[in-house]
Amino acid sequence: IEDRPSPQPYCFVLMDEAHLFLTSKAFLVSTTIRSQGGIWVVLSQSKSNYGAVMGADATNVERVNSFLSTLGTKIFMGNSDTQSNKWASEL
Repeated sequence: IEDRPSPQPYCFVLMDEAHLFLTSKAFLVSTTIRSQGGIWVVLSQSKSNYGAVMGADATNVERVNSFLSTLGTKIFMGNSDTQSNKWASEL
């Protein structure tokens, strides 16, 4: 058996209240970090927060959906936002 070092992430980014820091290009950052071996942990209270910050027009709704689709693991805890709960139930 060949002795290989286990792959380590090149970077680790933790964003609490992430909707306050995201831009319309967030999905590009998310896919780039992952493809380069990085880990991006994104925390927010609800999906609605992203729309409130980025805008609710059709283009921004697609950007929010695109960004959220790049996140591999999604964990939902004690959420009272009906839009987020409906979205989570349809994953």
